[in-house]
Amino acid sequence: MIINTNVGLDVYYHSSVCYKDLIVNAFLLLTTCSGKSINDFHIKSLNSRIDIENETNRFFDRLIKNPLLFKSYTKSLFNQLKINYNDNSELIDELLALWQTKILETNLDSNILNTMIPHIITLQDTYFETFNQPILKSLIKETLKDTRSN
Repeated sequence: MIINTNVGLDVYYHSSVCYKDLIVNAFLLLTTCSGKSINDFHIKSLNSRIDIENETNRFFDRLIKNPLLFKSYTKSLFNQLKINYNDNSELIDELLALWQTKILETNLDSNILNTMIPHIITLQDTYFETFNQPILKSLIKETLKDTRSN
């Protein structure tokens, strides 16, 4: 699954084989036509859940320092996740669960938290849309409503 946001291009896939070289070479083949080289890009390969969790922590720590960038990033991200959901539901469900956990674990001051609450709710809503049990989904959504928070 390819996600292109205002922060960068992410490629996600499930495989026991690392396809980093293939992906990087295909990307460079497309971009070098416009005069760019590998030195113009920052390329990371995350090959385990721990790597993904650590990078997610670092990424969200940087994003929460700029709420406008976070808002723009999440809007772009969620639009693309909705488009790709039918073909990549298992992968997206894993990412949404991870992102939700990491956002809620992040130490946030009240100003940043107030800015981020609508985005956290959007993340939760997107995640809850994956449930196939309507009663469970409605109970969870009702529990997380703004009127029920302190």
